[in-house]
Amino acid sequence: MVIRRIMVLTKGDKYNEKNKITIWHQQFQTTDYRAFFIDFTKSEKNLDFKTSDVKSAIRDLAQKNQITSFIQLIEDALHNLSSQDFKKFDEKYIKAFFVGFASLSNLYFIKSEPEIEKKYPDIMFLYRPPFFPKYQFLFELKYLSKTGEKNLKSKTDKAVDQVKEYLKFEEVRSLKKLKAYVLIFVGNEVRVVKEVS
Repeated sequence: MVIRRIMVLTKGDKYNEKNKITIWHQQFQTTDYRAFFIDFTKSEKNLDFKTSDVKSAIRDLAQKNQITSFIQLIEDALHNLSSQDFKKFDEKYIKAFFVGFASLSNLYFIKSEPEIEKKYPDIMFLYRPPFFPKYQFLFELKYLSKTGEKNLKSKTDKAVDQVKEYLKFEEVRSLKKLKAYVLIFVGNEVRVVKEVS
């Protein structure tokens, strides 16, 4: 596959020559699109990772509910961005890293903002037959700039309340072995990792 740099604008976004980050469509509908994201990230941002490390991190998550290695991949990617990249940064870029890395494993169907009773959890990792790992996941992601860190507690409380609401829905309650997390990123690192039940 030939990789070329493109810019995809979502509704409401405007092209800005000064903005160095490509704007990614939030649904990530095709495998080629996810592969493009990873290839772009590796070539443009000097992000060095091995696919085997990504798959190992996904396995730890899937079989042991150990999220640390997967989060480390996201943080490593964020540390490779420049201060210019963070000027218009928001949670959709965190979602892009989540979906991009997770797509390198075939263990899960990866759902970005699926509609459930007119609500939209950020990301879900769901069983993908014939694969049935031990756990499925729901992630609510939030991002704060370093100057917005004073809002960390209120942002966390709001995200936890959102997840608790999702967990009441019949469609979500019916998912076997579902683990739900709130992850709050501040700048280029995660500050809150909270499992919600």
